[in-house]
Amino acid sequence: MAFDAQGPHVWPIAPDWSDGMREQLTWSTEILTASATAVTTHRSLWEGPRRRLTFDLFDADREFRLAQMLLGGWGGAWLLPIWPDQQWLATTVWPESTSVACRTAGFDFVEGGQVLLYRDAQRWEVAEVAQILPAGLELAAPVLGSYGRGGRLFPLRRAYAEQGARSRFTNARTARVSLAFDLAEPSNWPALDTLPMYRDHPVIDTRPNEDDEASATVARQVEAVDYGAGLPFVHDLAGVSLRQQSHHWLLHGRADHARFRSLLYLLDGSRVPVWVPSWASDLAAAAPIVGNSTTLTVQYAGYTQFGMGQPNRRDLSIELVDGTVHRRRVTGSAHLGDVEVLTLDAALASSTIGPGRIRDISFLSLCTLASDTVQIDHINDQDGLAKASTAWQGVVPDA
Repeated sequence: MAFDAQGPHVWPIAPDWSDGMREQLTWSTEILTASATAVTTHRSLWEGPRRRLTFDLFDADREFRLAQMLLGGWGGAWLLPIWPDQQWLATTVWPESTSVACRTAGFDFVEGGQVLLYRDAQRWEVAEVAQILPAGLELAAPVLGSYGRGGRLFPLRRAYAEQGARSRFTNARTARVSLAFDLAEPSNWPALDTLPMYRDHPVIDTRPNEDDEASATVARQVEAVDYGAGLPFVHDLAGVSLRQQSHHWLLHGRADHARFRSLLYLLDGSRVPVWVPSWASDLAAAAPIVGNSTTLTVQYAGYTQFGMGQPNRRDLSIELVDGTVHRRRVTGSAHLGDVEVLTLDAALASSTIGPGRIRDISFLSLCTLASDTVQIDHINDQDGLAKASTAWQGVVPDA
């Protein structure tokens, strides 16, 4: 299909993947905080996230001229291929075909939505999806052209190009163009429902990418009074500290991408609290954990004096080297010389667990996302790699 006055306005020029592609998902959450207790209430203001795709084009000769004409000649909504969701056609789609054999799990297809059959910037066709099946798509109307092995298939979404796209000219015939598209239709996705539960809230159970440095801070809700005539006075309003931490994620393949996206939709921006381990060795076992015992002996860390009862310090994630994870609440603590003896709300196991079998004893913090915006950096398409980061804000547990 070629462009015509009545035809769809498809953005047909593929991105330059040498710099990857950035996808931004943004929610809107209203947060009200009680100054005396630091307890928060969270309310979502949007039904779903707003979505932006940012990428570069490296245009030469014909594509350079086409890009300039597209940007200058149309100011309405484009049909934007969701470039990270590409897949190569494994079988030929012939004229008059009403179905396309393809993978559908983990792709951004929508019944009643549109897809793009694509060979290059001048040979493509838009089709409407009537039904999504495990092994392919049923189309609402027959295909007009032929798309053989090596052609590509993309979901399509209506989107507006950000104004002021910047072109950087290498010479008279080549340029690098930076583009950002804001999607103009809902981007629905299933929320993750397979996380383990602890005290009525989901638990993040996948360790982050530890090749990238994580960070953490402890913040208090303080207010300073300074009349300018003496030293300021600082009020610790709620009397509690709330942990803030950030982690990095490396996504391998479509299943990882789909699960992470589902996690973001579960979190709904900063609305839904989840338990997040520090994934640090916050406490170190100083003696075996005796079978059926509810006591945990750890090396002295000042927990009894400063940690006991604090919102981000009373729940533990005890991970063994075999991958088993026990989550327990600390109900009591005693300082005995070089060790501290913690009382747990339940025993860990019927058999004794030696310190050598324990990988980490980490604090569990009840958190929401610290920001309503999360960015996914697609290194290549979603069958490949992507990176993402999440910043977490501790909240006061409700139980």
